[in-house]
Amino acid sequence: MPISKVTFQKGIGITFVGSVYLDSNVLSYARDRKSQKYQEASTIIGELLAQQVNIFISDLVIDEVWWTLLRAWYKADTRNKLRADKIKKDPTILPRYYVGLIDNTNKIFNLPHLNILPFSSLPKDRIIRALDLITSYNNLMPRDSFHLALVNLYNVEGFVTSDNDFDNLSIPFNLMLYKY
Repeated sequence: MPISKVTFQKGIGITFVGSVYLDSNVLSYARDRKSQKYQEASTIIGELLAQQVNIFISDLVIDEVWWTLLRAWYKADTRNKLRADKIKKDPTILPRYYVGLIDNTNKIFNLPHLNILPFSSLPKDRIIRALDLITSYNNLMPRDSFHLALVNLYNVEGFVTSDNDFDNLSIPFNLMLYKY
């Protein structure tokens, strides 16, 4: 079934459903003042807080935010792309950014009404559903299908993202998509 979709428009407020899952890009953009989507992401988080919406993320979202921040900081410092093999070859890379990761993680953890869903808690049937979402409905990337499987498992009503992979989403459960 198709999802309901609300597109963020600058200067126009959004009324959110009672619970939303934040894709990692929302948190990443809201932490990067140089990002083109910084203002939109920050405004969305501000609206969620003002409306006292229950915010959901997963440990997978935190992982994605960390990688995004590490890559951005490393590129700013070195003008090079950061890959896992570089970190393994140079053990001094992660300690350079550890304090920044702690600071950003604590800011996420301090969001009111935040609920962190354990990605590892997906039962076998939901993992199968995630696998089904990859091909049967949308050709989603594996991580995106896991996010949606968590949303479905925990009956979260909305999903906030800037990811274009969700634009024509059709899934076997109700979901309000907030796109910016």
